Amino acid sequence: MPASIARIELRKPILQDASDWYSTMYQPETIPYLYDGFCDLDEAGLRAQFSMPRPSHWFSIYEMSSGEFLGFCGLSAHAAFDGSMDAFYYLRSRHFGKGYATEAIKELLRIADAQGISFVTAISDSRNSASIRAAERAGMAHLGDLPNSKKGLIMSLYAFPDQPHIRAQISRLD
Repeated sequence: MPASIARIELRKPILQDASDWYSTMYQPETIPYLYDGFCDLDEAGLRAQFSMPRPSHWFSIYEMSSGEFLGFCGLSAHAAFDGSMDAFYYLRSRHFGKGYATEAIKELLRIADAQGISFVTAISDSRNSASIRAAERAGMAHLGDLPNSKKGLIMSLYAFPDQPHIRAQISRLD
């Protein structure tokens, strides 16, 4: 049974979602903020079909009232913090600013809690104010900003629940 909240439904992805995922990720409005993207449509299809890499929880986001595809989101195993997962979320640009990302994050936090995951992080390009606002509105705490040597950018790290020990580690990097 799919996970549902007020206006959106998170569905386990199917192969037919791949082209929607790919086109959502590579919109002109989102490309500047990509941390890691799909290499190509085939990789998007593999991830949509098999929710790879594992362990992870990937979902397509649909509007409940219309059934329209809005974007995708999920939780991926976090390499840096044991017992945690990283939340990610991508929406089609015409759905920006409507609160869908915040709703998706809240549902991901509920899923993580039900699975016994100790905490969830979200990493956003520090220039992506909409993504940062969505994380904050979902109740995530800002832990600090970290350089991304891969792209030469600053990434903002959020967590739920708050992780003061990680915030202290990040502040020592300044």
